[in-house]
Amino acid sequence: MDGILNINKPAGITSYGVIDGLKKRLKYRKIGHAGTLDPNAQGVLLVLVDEATKISRFLMQMEKEYEGRMVLGAETDTQDKDGKVISRSESSDKPSREEIETAFARFTGRQRQVPPMVSAKSYRGERLYKLFRRGVTVPRSPAEVEVKSLALLSYGYPEVKFNVVCSGGTYVRTLCHDIGFFLGCGAYMSSLVRTRIGNFGTDESVPFTACVPGEKDIRPLNETLLSYPHFLVTERMAEGIKQGKQIVKSEILNMDSMLGKKYCGMFPVFDEKENLIALAETKSVSQESIRLLRVLQ
Repeated sequence: MDGILNINKPAGITSYGVIDGLKKRLKYRKIGHAGTLDPNAQGVLLVLVDEATKISRFLMQMEKEYEGRMVLGAETDTQDKDGKVISRSESSDKPSREEIETAFARFTGRQRQVPPMVSAKSYRGERLYKLFRRGVTVPRSPAEVEVKSLALLSYGYPEVKFNVVCSGGTYVRTLCHDIGFFLGCGAYMSSLVRTRIGNFGTDESVPFTACVPGEKDIRPLNETLLSYPHFLVTERMAEGIKQGKQIVKSEILNMDSMLGKKYCGMFPVFDEKENLIALAETKSVSQESIRLLRVLQ
């Protein structure tokens, strides 16, 4: 069965370790994932089975929600608790709750974020984290991300517990680091739980260590992606898409309901029988052209 498996990754294992373990348990042609979690982070990891691996780009851009903790008063070279402490602030530099809430307001919204060296991004064909392990630091270009909400859950110096809802591509460890810099005392992330990716939450995730997932745990692609903003095209357009033709707006059956919608700039495309046939990209349904990204059938 093609589809998506919502795994609750435990702390202490890499995302690749989860995939490797599932490959030994499940007999599918292809298994991948839609966005890594740090080894010491836990929570929702979307595992893609067979044809679902083709839509990893779409799933990786979905909105994410986390609960995390950060420690004020110090910075580490990895921006988390596993790194080497590279600076400490004076014990008297203890931000008030009001100052933290001000910082949270400052870091809510669209912003440019420099990816950490401990990340899977590439520099001249090599992963940043591999360069970091060799003691090499390279310049990184900032990327635009969006923090949709950032809430303070509790505070008792030096620990801050928070909830954050953000766009795909946001590094929470870097968010903690940047908030610490803004406060003037430094900060690093001490724990992280991903509670949601899109409509996939921890309440329905399958514990990785507790069971062997079965087909009942795999959500079919059609059923899953129909719950997100999508294009529904005529059968004539569907046949054209399968031949690589670009989407014509007049052939979109649900154009009125899609006007003004923006979902990661990427949308699933279905035929009249609600079969998933492609992924398309547009910045604004009402103004921009719609570009075919990938044919799935």
